[in-house]
Amino acid sequence: MSEAQVNIAADRKPWAQKTETPFIQIKNISKKYDGITVLDDVSIDIYKGEFFGLLGGSGSGKTTLLRVLAGFEQPDQGDIIINGTSILNLAANRRPINMMFQSYALFPHMNVRKNISFGLEQEKLSKAEIAERVAHYIHLVQLDDFANRKPQQLSGGQRQRVALARCLIKQPEFILLDEPMAALDNKLREQTQFELVALQEQLGLTMMVVTHDQKEAMALSTRIGVMQAGKIEQIGEPQQIYNQPKNHFVANFIGAANFFSARIKAINVESQPIAIDTEFGTAHAILNRFSNTKIGQKMEFAIRPEYINMHPRGTEVKLADDMLQAKARVEDVAFRGENSVYRLKLNSGQTCMVSSAQADISWDQEISISWQVKHMMFLMD
Repeated sequence: MSEAQVNIAADRKPWAQKTETPFIQIKNISKKYDGITVLDDVSIDIYKGEFFGLLGGSGSGKTTLLRVLAGFEQPDQGDIIINGTSILNLAANRRPINMMFQSYALFPHMNVRKNISFGLEQEKLSKAEIAERVAHYIHLVQLDDFANRKPQQLSGGQRQRVALARCLIKQPEFILLDEPMAALDNKLREQTQFELVALQEQLGLTMMVVTHDQKEAMALSTRIGVMQAGKIEQIGEPQQIYNQPKNHFVANFIGAANFFSARIKAINVESQPIAIDTEFGTAHAILNRFSNTKIGQKMEFAIRPEYINMHPRGTEVKLADDMLQAKARVEDVAFRGENSVYRLKLNSGQTCMVSSAQADISWDQEISISWQVKHMMFLMD
């Protein structure tokens, strides 16, 4: 595998091309434990060179799906196809897949070099080939000066790199990462995310990361699959998932959002804005992804805290035609460094969260807020 390879998924977005064939096909996978469904007809297509993120909370089924892919669990129905060939009947050690466990699962009595070489030694490769490949991957993960140390002599980030090198050295077709950053502190986690993406792109690897951390999934993934109760709620690029959530669950799970009720007021021809009544006035938006909409139909909209503008009461605000506004009072302020999070009580009695770096807004202040209609995410579950 050449280091000159690049992440073709990031360059070409093969999932958007009808002529592209998925490299990995997870087809209609279902699984029950003691009569309880943990995976419910899950289907995902993953493309060569893609870094796919599987995101969900506790009990969503993401770890079970990971274990089915790795061969540690058998599904009740469905198939897993890699490069055109079903692997469902292959034992875990026969699949072209390697998995990096959340605990890293390093051998405490072995040094870095021996931990990384273990899989190759089990395959009975020559000593010369093992030494060459181990040296290459130790250098790749920047552990040259730590090759003779044992796991307990390493930091959390260094142990993670050892586990990653041990995973990469067997050159699998597909790599599974189970909560890979869970043991790292915030600063190291952010640094390691950039390093992991750079490594994945450099080697042209096809990877899946399973995580409950929304920020981690968005930082690492070319696309994200959001899971709930054993089902895939939505698959899309990070920007799509964040700005165009399919339903209330996705909008609420990915980042923060404020939710308000709405109702369709008038319908125009397809691809033209329709009128939507809200408590803040009428918004005009295009809703092509919703079929069979009717006048009077109830819905809701969500808006992200960072898309809301705040104005001190008494400040003259000239609103454009594509903006709505409301009056509010600041109830709480939480300083977050680069910005602050404001909890507002609207005149309607509802609570609203705003993320802003404004310095002229303080606790218990009467203010008005405004936002653009283009930032309103309309939802119908």
